Amino acid sequence: MNHAIARVGGLPMSALDALACPESTALAARIVELTAELTRRAAVLSEALYEVIGAAGADKPVLVAIRRDVHGLRRPKRVEALPAALAGPVREWVALWEERARAHAELPEVLAREARAGWAALRETAAVPAVRHGLAHASPDLSADLEKWLADPERRPRAGTLASLVRYVTRTAAKTSPFSTFTTVHEVRWATDGADGAAWQVPDAPPDVVVEADVGLRALVESVLARRPGVAAARVVRLSPATYVSEDGLLVVGPDGRTRTIARTPALDTLVELLRAEGGARWDVVAGKLADDPARADRALTGLVRGGLAEAVVPVPGQSARPFADLADWAADDAAAEPLRRVQRALDGGTSALGTGDPAASACAGVARAMEGALPSLGLATMPLPDLRRRVLRETAIGGPVRCALPWWRPALDDLELVRRWLAVHDPMLPLRLTLADRVRDWFGPGSRTPLPAVYARAADAPPGSPLHADFLESPDPLADAADPRLRRLRELREEAVAALREGQAEALVRGLPAWVRDPGPVTCYVQPYVGDDGLRLVLNAAHGGHGRGITRWTRLLPHHRPPSRPDHLAAELPGVFGHTLNLHAPATAWELEYPGAVGQAPPERRIPLTELEVRHDPARGVVDLWWPRAGRRVVPVHAGMMSETLLPPPARLLVEAFGTTHLTHPTLPAIRRDAGPRLDLGRVTLARAQWTVGPATAPRRGADDADHLVALHAWLRATGLPRRCFVRMRDRQVRRDGLAFDKRHKPVFVDFGSWASVLEFDRIVARAAGDLEVTEALPDGERAVELAIEVREQ
Repeated sequence: MNHAIARVGGLPMSALDALACPESTALAARIVELTAELTRRAAVLSEALYEVIGAAGADKPVLVAIRRDVHGLRRPKRVEALPAALAGPVREWVALWEERARAHAELPEVLAREARAGWAALRETAAVPAVRHGLAHASPDLSADLEKWLADPERRPRAGTLASLVRYVTRTAAKTSPFSTFTTVHEVRWATDGADGAAWQVPDAPPDVVVEADVGLRALVESVLARRPGVAAARVVRLSPATYVSEDGLLVVGPDGRTRTIARTPALDTLVELLRAEGGARWDVVAGKLADDPARADRALTGLVRGGLAEAVVPVPGQSARPFADLADWAADDAAAEPLRRVQRALDGGTSALGTGDPAASACAGVARAMEGALPSLGLATMPLPDLRRRVLRETAIGGPVRCALPWWRPALDDLELVRRWLAVHDPMLPLRLTLADRVRDWFGPGSRTPLPAVYARAADAPPGSPLHADFLESPDPLADAADPRLRRLRELREEAVAALREGQAEALVRGLPAWVRDPGPVTCYVQPYVGDDGLRLVLNAAHGGHGRGITRWTRLLPHHRPPSRPDHLAAELPGVFGHTLNLHAPATAWELEYPGAVGQAPPERRIPLTELEVRHDPARGVVDLWWPRAGRRVVPVHAGMMSETLLPPPARLLVEAFGTTHLTHPTLPAIRRDAGPRLDLGRVTLARAQWTVGPATAPRRGADDADHLVALHAWLRATGLPRRCFVRMRDRQVRRDGLAFDKRHKPVFVDFGSWASVLEFDRIVARAAGDLEVTEALPDGERAVELAIEVREQ
């Protein structure tokens, strides 16, 4: 059964109907339609009038005037001189012109009335608990403005505030946030029956809210504890997992990715053996064995830690489900233990119903009040609730299980398995892996078996332009000038793979892939379902490596089952949180990699030391594998957190990118790169929505008359073929991949040209755009935005 979770938009799409201006839209569309028809008929009438004007005699000036008026789409003043054959068509033309004139005359008042009603509806819609809850986290200042408006309807916010509210309300209805700010997270339960005729069923019951502490709070607490002598002595000292000892010396890979080699000496060997023998012991125990003088021993240990050879860690797993309770148990003899337990008790009790969404009455506010006394006792300052929300506490809305009927889903899931294999050709990290294999062959020889740290030290010095360099994918077409034959062939394969979609030959292409295009293994696919004429269909939003990634972040908060590992290799996760709460997750695999600064929770026999791993070159396939000689098996590193791999420390990034599976497709790094084109499907799965590229200069600019602007926009939509409802984003290829997580400009904005508030938002996008706009169809455009993260495995 496919492991999956569902994310559901906090508002139904119908909530946006209240913001729409249907009469104005219909009038504007009718004006555009009438203008097109008048223009078409004017060309025919002008030609016919031209034929009769020459023989018109005294009526010639009148007929000339009529022809000029018709050609200029003006109402003719005198039509009595028309020949009988033209009188009827011209009167019909005049009737259409008058209809258009009436629509023009009505539109300003109708638009003004519907716009006023839309702003009033915005206030009511923004008062929905899901919006208030999400805003309190996403924008505390905007949340405060909304609360003032809700308390006093006459206190209408400024235009900029209203615009921001529109953005968030439409986002809550039209999108599923990957981080659950405006989204409800649900367990997926697969049903073998027809689920009462529905492909999926979202429960009606309101969600509960679970409160978590940001990992930054734990880091602050640990930094405070480390300054208490008694607690500091209880830290665990261990040889850094990235310190490799060879006959030539000690190769140390620092947390920042820098490497250095230290010559071996008898004294250093003694220290290393002591740290190895202890296997991770208390600071004071190791110090006591180093020297009789405590001060001298502390200085020696501190030097080893600063140099990266050793590290001192708090022995509490980074992925602990109750970290402050575990910290209290570790520091049980210190006065900090009791306030730590109070913090944990506050978090344990931080689950409640969503309620009204009022920030002051939320679960987060309750936790904050319970923590007020505990934080000062730990030497930390208290903060106002908005700051606690923004910096310390995180809320997630958890709904009941979403029931999915397998008879509906099986055909689409079968196609999704083919998509998993098709995406292997487009793996952005495949050029890196092929290049690394060639470099390992050149550096260490065909068929070589080389310690991982030694390979990393060489790969870290890759020059710009190399697929091994972090900036390689910044180019719009990084393989365009590739000299390597396999990279040139890969570029061709990617073009052939897209062509195979159009020709219905994707399965044949997948069967004929070269051996160096490795099966990606389990893949998490983010899909939005909808029911088409041929049954259930899926739209693929993104896909990355599986092994629980994208799912265990939420099963940490839900009852879950650990997904099994493939038998032919060891999938081993990086246990670190790397400074971000998005990397908190339930155990994703049965194995863990020992990584600098990270404290795992797997039993010792399930931990894999980095320094025991080898990079093995396979000359037959021209690839390299990560191998653990002790187990005699291939190892697949897993980054199970939600943070982008590009933000991982360099050693972790290389581990995942070179030997694991990263993002195979993502809106910022799509498998199918194009500026425009029709929808592309693989079976029942849409891989690319219909897309248009729009130059901002071509879009109408708002002037003094709102009604004229609405008409101009709908005329532009008709001319360009753009849909009424779509997603728009600014295209900026200059943003670095590691900066995309912090750059809001690349995020698509839902636009409904049938809503005046949304039209104003589009105007702002156009005004800010420095480059082209990317427009994609709103697919699916159904009752509610639902996205499933489904782990797809080999069949």
